[in-house]
Amino acid sequence: MRTATQHPGSLRTAVGTTAVRAGALTAVVLAAVACSPGGGGPAAAPTASAFATGTATAARPPVAAPCRTAALRAALAGPDVGAGQYRVRVVFTNVSGRACTLTGYPGVWYVGAHGLRSGNRARRAGGGRPVTTVTLAPRGTAYAVLHDANGPGGYSLAQCRLTAAEGLRVVPPGQRTALFVPWRTRHCAGRGVTALTIGPVGR
Repeated sequence: MRTATQHPGSLRTAVGTTAVRAGALTAVVLAAVACSPGGGGPAAAPTASAFATGTATAARPPVAAPCRTAALRAALAGPDVGAGQYRVRVVFTNVSGRACTLTGYPGVWYVGAHGLRSGNRARRAGGGRPVTTVTLAPRGTAYAVLHDANGPGGYSLAQCRLTAAEGLRVVPPGQRTALFVPWRTRHCAGRGVTALTIGPVGR
């Protein structure tokens, strides 16, 4: 019986072909593992739910807008007279159906006949009250303290020019339109008189 003799060159060719087939099979197996649910391939891109937290952030209530003049009514309350001084509260009431805010100082001056300004505008005076933002619910109130001399208040009669007034013009903080507050009184209307002061709105 004759035995087939393999030449060295043909053996190397057989081994090389086997190695190529084995490598291709390994690549197919690795690709299958990577694509399987439990494989070690690249992780899928995180979805939006992956970043969701377990606690929802509470929505903040909307901030109320500044009170417009048309949403307010002004009146005087709590007069305090003594030692040549006069103090009274200028009270703002929210007559609208929505909450609104007041921050800072109102503008105030006396008016005489025919609604004309009489004397100087009120100067701003803190009076120990800080400037804060006050939120007025419908029918809610806040006030500023008005101070004036009761009579000449240290001025001479010539300087004072004591004059009759029909009321006050009051401009809410941040607004341009004034409210009218009836108040028949007498005050110093001299050009150099600065006794009238107004504080910030608060409670």
